[in-house]
Amino acid sequence: MVKYFLVAFGIFRKALRRFFRNVGERFLIWFQLIHERVKYRAKNISWVWKKVKLTKEQKRSIDKFYKQNYGKKIPYTYHRLFTGFTGNFDEKYIPEMLYAPYLERFLTDSAYGNVFTNKNTLAVFARGLDVKMPQNIVVGNKNGYYDKDFNRITLSKAEELLQNVGKVFMKKTTESCGGSGCSVANFVDGIDLNTNLSVSETLVALGSDFSVQEFIVCHESIRRIYPHSVNTFRVITYILEGEVYHCPIIMRIGLGGSFIDNASAGGIFIAVDDNGTLHKSAFTEYRKEFTVHPDTNIVFEGQKIEYLDKVINLAKRLQYAIPQVGVVNWDFTINGEGEPILIEANMKNDVQAGSIWLPQMAHGKGAFGDNTAKILQYIRRAKKMSFTKRKKISM
Repeated sequence: MVKYFLVAFGIFRKALRRFFRNVGERFLIWFQLIHERVKYRAKNISWVWKKVKLTKEQKRSIDKFYKQNYGKKIPYTYHRLFTGFTGNFDEKYIPEMLYAPYLERFLTDSAYGNVFTNKNTLAVFARGLDVKMPQNIVVGNKNGYYDKDFNRITLSKAEELLQNVGKVFMKKTTESCGGSGCSVANFVDGIDLNTNLSVSETLVALGSDFSVQEFIVCHESIRRIYPHSVNTFRVITYILEGEVYHCPIIMRIGLGGSFIDNASAGGIFIAVDDNGTLHKSAFTEYRKEFTVHPDTNIVFEGQKIEYLDKVINLAKRLQYAIPQVGVVNWDFTINGEGEPILIEANMKNDVQAGSIWLPQMAHGKGAFGDNTAKILQYIRRAKKMSFTKRKKISM
């Protein structure tokens, strides 16, 4: 009797878990869909799309393409917004309202997302694949402090390691994005010359879940454009029919002496061809345009970044290694020796998601190019499935 009860209880528990997972996911999709629709109504960005008037032919091409592949029309807001940056129209632009709430969620097991967006966990994963990341000096989490090899150390040992380390980069390792939670310190004789705080006071201020890392010196082809930040490349990879593809690449660049390059933190971004050649114009998140870097007077158009092909190949190899996450926003830089350095991985998890607007704004073309139709068809099919059924299929 007890045996039958336990079997029935196990079946009931699994069914209950599936029910709440499916209901919970539908609520989260609805909430995120509202967020994506509302955010472009803000005055600081709405002026961009409001000034773009699509022609009747352009509207017909959007309607035809989306009805044929997605099954229905979509608002023109996103096509107007992306067209407003470069002036280029593309019916294959993908709106955030389909990417974040649907595609990224459908392709990503959030349990894996929670693991790999933790920068300390990502470092262990990268080390196993012989992928270089900034070298940790001291790592902190809720259980204490650790050295670069994740050996547990005391607070006094952590302070000793940082006593005269010089210039370092400090950042939160969980629940951070857009450059939030990042800072630069310069420790000499136990004091941060930037803040006048002691090592001990700095560690207390960092709290838990952080890393103190070596300060990366970028390759000369990157540094000459702007030397004060670790300028990074956003490489979005995705798996389609078993093959890994990448979206058009953008480079993020700091401004005004800032050590942060994120667009959401006041930096600029620019389109980069796969051969490393920069396009003509860089933009802020709210479409302030630059053809010359205002601090270094470097003309962007035609500047060549060396070794970008290594970054692309490495991003694809990393994507193959985690098929449980079907689309990843990787951030890389290139060091002085021409080696790709993985900075972080952005993907859907329980608290954040990636984005698809950067490459489309910068390049003036759809992020998925000729694969857009297949991706829309996948979203159309997957929306009709429950979470548990969708887990069994791939794009």
